Amino acid sequence: MSIILNFPENILDSTIGNIKYRNNVVTGIVETVNVNGTYDCYISGSTGAYPSIPTTLPDAAFAVGEAVEILVEYGNKEMPIIIGYAKKVAQEFVEDEINVLVTTLDAYTITDVSCYFEGRVEEIEGYENVIERGFHYGTSTGYGLPDVSSTGSFAAGCYSERATGLDAETTYHYQAYVLDAYNDEHTGEDKTVTTTPFIFTNKIYAAWEDLSNDVWLLQYGTTGNLLNTWEIELTENIGNPIAVDVNDNIYTITGDQHSIKKRSSTGGLTLTKTETNWIYNIAAGPDGYIYTQQFNTGITNGYISKRNASDLVSVGTRSVGSINTYSGMTIDSDGKIYMVNQSTPKQYETWDFIAGLEANSTGSIEYSFASLATVGPDLANIDWLAHAILLPKDYSDGGVGTDYELGTLDRPMNLGTMGSNYLAIGYTAGSAEILIGKYNSSLGTVWETIVAESGWTSTVAIAAYPF
Repeated sequence: MSIILNFPENILDSTIGNIKYRNNVVTGIVETVNVNGTYDCYISGSTGAYPSIPTTLPDAAFAVGEAVEILVEYGNKEMPIIIGYAKKVAQEFVEDEINVLVTTLDAYTITDVSCYFEGRVEEIEGYENVIERGFHYGTSTGYGLPDVSSTGSFAAGCYSERATGLDAETTYHYQAYVLDAYNDEHTGEDKTVTTTPFIFTNKIYAAWEDLSNDVWLLQYGTTGNLLNTWEIELTENIGNPIAVDVNDNIYTITGDQHSIKKRSSTGGLTLTKTETNWIYNIAAGPDGYIYTQQFNTGITNGYISKRNASDLVSVGTRSVGSINTYSGMTIDSDGKIYMVNQSTPKQYETWDFIAGLEANSTGSIEYSFASLATVGPDLANIDWLAHAILLPKDYSDGGVGTDYELGTLDRPMNLGTMGSNYLAIGYTAGSAEILIGKYNSSLGTVWETIVAESGWTSTVAIAAYPF
C-alpha cells in the first residue's frame, strides 16, 4: 500500500482557498478495508490509495474492488468522506466550477490602442457584495501591467473596465478578479485579446452651404491639405453638430431634427436613421458608440441616447431630468459628456451615461452659441462670431474661462477635437473668407486653411475623430 502525504500547511492552504464556494463528488475504488471501519481508496488520477477514509453509513460493508461515492469536502482531496455505493466506474477528480465567484468574458470595442475587458460576478448561494472588481492584464499570464478596477459595493452581474495605451497588433492576456466581502481575491480564467493594426484616421471634415443652397462636405489631411469634396443633401443641416467615428464615418442630423445620416469616408450615404424623437446634438464616444442628445416625441423628457455605430439603434438612454435646451455636446477620452445647459440656470454640465449628472459650473458663463471641444484637462467653447474660451473642465474657475483669439479666424462658429489639438471653422475679419484651423491645447495656431473666398452662407461645421 502506498500513501500520499501533504504537509499540513499545504492542506490548510488548499482548504481555505476553496472553503467558500467549492464542493464535488467523485468515485473511488476500495483498496483496503481497515479494522476501524475506514477504507483506503484509489481516486482516479492518484498514484496511491487515500488512507483511512471514513464513511457516513452506520453499517457500511464495502469490499475491496467496489466503487464508492466520495464527497470531497470544500473541493479538497485531503478531506474525503465515503457517502455510499457508486454505480459508475472510477473517475478522475475534477474541480466543480459551478460556484466560482467571477467569470472572465470576451473583450469588446477593440482598437489599436484600447479595449474593454468584461467579466461577470456570479450570483451564488450566500453571496455578499464584492468590494472591488477589475482585471489583471499584460502580455503574458504573469500580467504585470497596472490593474484596471473599481472599488465600492457591487452586486452580482456583468462589469467592464477600459484598458488604454495598448500597442497595436499585440496579444494581451487578461483575467477578471474580485475581492469579496472578506477581502479575499477570486479570479476567473485567463483570456486573450489582440489589438487591431494601427488606425490612421486623422482626417478632418468641414461642411458649408453656398448661396445656391448647395451643401458641401470637404475632407482634409492633418496638415490642412484638401483631399476630397462631395456635395451632400440639403436636408443634412450642417448648422447642427456633426460627428466622426473611429472608421471615418461621418454623421449629420437633418434639419427636421428627426433623422441621422451616416456617410462613409468616401462621402457616400450608407444609412439614414429616422425617428419620431427630436435629435439636436451628436458626438462619438471612445467606447465606439455614437451619442445623441434629444427629446421624446411629445417633448416631455430630455435624454442622452447611446447608439450602435453600425445601425444607429439606441441601446440605452440617460434622462437629463428636464426639457432644458442643450448645445455643444462633446465627449472626452474617459467617456464623460460635456454640454451647455442654455436654460435657466445657464451652465456647463458634466454627465456620466451611467451615473448621471456629475458636475456643473457655478459662475457666469460667456457664450452666444455653444460649441464645445475638450483636450486634456481643458474644455474649449466659443463666443459665437467673436472668440474662443478656454476653461478647466472640472469648472474650478466656476466655468468663467479665459478668452483667446484664434489666429486670423476672427469669427469662429464651430469647434472640434483631433487628438491633442482643437479644430475650428468660421470667418476671417469682415467675413471675407471661410476658414478652418488647427490649434494646439493652448489655442495657439498650428495651421489655417481657406475653404471658400466668397459665395457662402453662415452655415458651417467641422469634426474629426477626437481620440
